[in-house]
Amino acid sequence: MKIAIIGTHSTGKTSIIRQLSLGLQEKGKRVFVVSELSRLAPGEINEGAKIETQLWIQQKQKEEELKYALYNGHVLCDRSTVDNFAYLQRIANGVDVSEIEKEAVRHMQTYDFVFKTKKLSLAAVDDGIRSVDDVFRDDIERRIELLLKKHDISFYHLPETLEYKKIVRYIEEVAGLRQ
Repeated sequence: MKIAIIGTHSTGKTSIIRQLSLGLQEKGKRVFVVSELSRLAPGEINEGAKIETQLWIQQKQKEEELKYALYNGHVLCDRSTVDNFAYLQRIANGVDVSEIEKEAVRHMQTYDFVFKTKKLSLAAVDDGIRSVDDVFRDDIERRIELLLKKHDISFYHLPETLEYKKIVRYIEEVAGLRQ
């Protein structure tokens, strides 16, 4: 089973993935996590990102997912190709990215479940890596939502709460992972 947690940055995706992974491992499940890759990117991210950096992130996401798909277990993805594409789309500046968009959307069919976080009305915590600018975060959130709607991508809205146990319980129920 492959699950993606998507949404703009600083919405708790990594914490949710961590809690879900621990819970599944406690149940004896084999779990592989595809971490957010922007932190490993070979170029600038956030508002100053270049297309080359975003393309690297997009390609690396697919490679990591494919690597873990070869094993028998649960693959938990901190992002998907569609939310990564939203960052790329933002900086395209007239460059035709329609083929990249098509591939990102096509790849979404490889996820068994997609869960979307919601940007809450809380300030992002400055971790020294990700932008805390709300205008930037809102723009990415809007782009993700538009892409999901435009391409009729099936997903589940996660509960709007900071109670990660409640969110994990919801994911487990929807994905049939409670046992």
